[in-house]
Amino acid sequence: MTVATTLAEYDSLSDPEKQQFHNAATLPPPTDGGLTAVWICVLAILGIVILGGATAVYFLQDHDKDVEFFTGIVGIALGAIVGLLSPSPNSD
Repeated sequence: MTVATTLAEYDSLSDPEKQQFHNAATLPPPTDGGLTAVWICVLAILGIVILGGATAVYFLQDHDKDVEFFTGIVGIALGAIVGLLSPSPNSD
């Protein structure tokens, strides 16, 4: 089946059939509860990374070990949180 034949088949559908196709082909928007759960999980994981990385940096510095890797990870996690919490330029 080519793209042209697929588009021709789609164009031959009636409006109710097209609507049924779109309803089956798209995911419904997430509920507020689902968005809240995802938001909390993302922030919790980033917080754990920051706390764990900062703790590792603290203890590794005491033993004169290399801490560049953990410093980078903590910086990336902090940047991710700042990016998530900053307002979107397109928001009202």
